[in-house]
Amino acid sequence: MEQHTEEISKKIKEIGNNFNHDVVKEVYSIYKPLLRKINNDHISIHRNLMYGNNKRNLLDIHYLKDTKPKNMPAVIYLHGGGFTGGNKNALEDEPDLIHGNIANFFVNNGFLGINATYRLAPEYKYPSGAEDVSKIINFLIENSEKYGIAIDKIFLFGQSAGASHVASYLFNDSSHIKKFDRLAGCILFSGAYDLNFVHSNIIEQYYGENKKKYNQMSSINFTETICCPLYIFTSEYDPDSFKKQGEKFYLKLKKDGHSVKFKTIPGHNHLSQVIHLNTGDNSVGPDLI
Repeated sequence: MEQHTEEISKKIKEIGNNFNHDVVKEVYSIYKPLLRKINNDHISIHRNLMYGNNKRNLLDIHYLKDTKPKNMPAVIYLHGGGFTGGNKNALEDEPDLIHGNIANFFVNNGFLGINATYRLAPEYKYPSGAEDVSKIINFLIENSEKYGIAIDKIFLFGQSAGASHVASYLFNDSSHIKKFDRLAGCILFSGAYDLNFVHSNIIEQYYGENKKKYNQMSSINFTETICCPLYIFTSEYDPDSFKKQGEKFYLKLKKDGHSVKFKTIPGHNHLSQVIHLNTGDNSVGPDLI
């Protein structure tokens, strides 16, 4: 495994801090053979539970097979996809291989793993993602006894657009987003927290074309209220915009008195940062747990 990890590290380094559809395909091709070798026979899944009225308001709950969970800590994972794409099942023919593996990682470490998806732009714009995060938490609290969830031990984990939605749920000025004060903690991987750092037309699909309103949609401007402990991550080969705003967000949270940590994940890019879990690569797994 060590030699294989060195080979993968070399490939990731060669890709550099580029990120586009071709990079997604390349990173998938690197990791799919490893992920297919993982034995998940000990894990069961409650699939496609509807937490809202929209057809994309779906989540899966991963748990140890032949057990009846009771009062378990739970980690909710929300995928990326540039606000306009992505799903909890990244590959239709192998629905649990990519994001399901992330949920399985937490099951392997004593948690319930929850793999969720949300409504997409351009049909659904800001703050629909944060509203869906709130709906997910509400659903899990209302069904906590049924699925064995400890309502005071629910953690949020978002990556890329998913991290942006989690941050928007925590820090916003919207009256439409119901907050829950018992959230145990949040993990944010390379999200958009200050929209002035994002130079992409994709961002307009979700946040709109009027950039004068971007400050009112940027999580970094609403961090005065203390919430839960947070861990902010970026990756060594992330695009610069994610690195800059990740560090800026961390410093702002720290200044405002939050319990917050920050780490740059060595040897990984914007996608491999989450896909490598369960492969024997401990670049970030121990930090998450």
